[in-house]
Amino acid sequence: MKIVKPKISILEEKEFEIDFPITGIFKNVEKIIKEKDLKFDECILEKINLIDSDISKSEFIDVIFKNCDLSNTNLEESIFRRVVFEDCKLIGTDFRASNLNNVSFINCKLDYSNFSNIKSKALEYVNSNLNNSSFNNCILSETIFEESNLERTEFLDTNLKNIDVSTSIIDDISIMNKDLKGLIVNTEQALYLSRCLGIIIKDR
Repeated sequence: MKIVKPKISILEEKEFEIDFPITGIFKNVEKIIKEKDLKFDECILEKINLIDSDISKSEFIDVIFKNCDLSNTNLEESIFRRVVFEDCKLIGTDFRASNLNNVSFINCKLDYSNFSNIKSKALEYVNSNLNNSSFNNCILSETIFEESNLERTEFLDTNLKNIDVSTSIIDDISIMNKDLKGLIVNTEQALYLSRCLGIIIKDR
C-alpha cells in the first residue's frame, strides 16, 4: 500500500486566525475553537494545542500536523485527504463518521479515540498507541496497523479482510467472529484469536 503524501507548496508562516480556507504555516498556537465547517487547505500546523475544540464537519486537504495536541477534540463527520499526523496527542479525539483518504498517524497517542462509522482508503497507523479505541461499523480499505498498540480496542461490525495487524499488539481486542475472515495476523496472534473463539488446540 502506498500512501499519497500531502501536496504542500511554498507557504509562509502566519498568525493563526479563522479564515476560509485556512492556509499557511502555523506554530505554537493554544486555542479552543468552537466552529464547524472549516476548511484547512495546504497547511503545516506545528505545536498547535486545540484541546477540547469542536471543529466537526470540517475539511482537511493536504495538511501536516506535527507535535500537536487535539485531545478530546470533536472532528466528527470531517473529511481528511492527504493528511499526516506526526508525534501528535489525540487522546479521546472523536473522528466518528469521517472520511479518511491517504491519512497517516505516525508516533501518535490515540488512546480512547473514536473512529466508529469512518470510511477510509489508504490509512496507516505507525508506531502509535490506540488502547481502548473504537472502530465500530467502519469501512476500512487498504488499512494497516504497523508496530502499534491495539490493546482493548473494539472492531465491531467492521469487516477486517486484508487489514494487517501482524506487527501490532492486539491483546484483549473485541472482534466479532463474522468479521475475522481475511484479517492478516502473525502465528502468535492466530493462536491468541483461536483461544478467544473457544477453539481448543491440542498437540499430539
